[in-house]
Amino acid sequence: MLRAICTGLAHILAATLGVAILSTLLFYTFKPILGLLISSDTLSHDVVLVLPFFPFQCFIGLLAGFSVWMRLGSFGRVPAARFAWVIPTALFILLFASWGTHSVLGETRWEHYFWSNNGFSKKDQLITTLPFLTSVTYSIGNSLGLLYQHGQS
Repeated sequence: MLRAICTGLAHILAATLGVAILSTLLFYTFKPILGLLISSDTLSHDVVLVLPFFPFQCFIGLLAGFSVWMRLGSFGRVPAARFAWVIPTALFILLFASWGTHSVLGETRWEHYFWSNNGFSKKDQLITTLPFLTSVTYSIGNSLGLLYQHGQS
């Protein structure tokens, strides 16, 4: 029982904090190469890391979940990896539902948690929306690994 809880927590940490750190490290590692493809103004402000819906981090989450299934044997193949989204999603829903407008501009919940570039909103997005989205994509990637393996057999 304790092992299952620890494994589940490890997948939640990998899907949230791990993906966020990995995507940031990859971005800064490949930033010089990206400079050839993306405008230097976009890269100088690190816009790629704070785009609405965090597409770069979600892509890394998808790859991480798939890689965990393919490369880490029994650790990556436990059901907890496919359910790593549950706790971050519950936290997100709780905060999303309880959020009330604090801005004179009358920012909606959707704007606050997904679209706004306001500093306070970005902080909330990094604390709630990013872990929610990366945990979902990590779990999807892990599920795709399961489907891929079943397709191979």
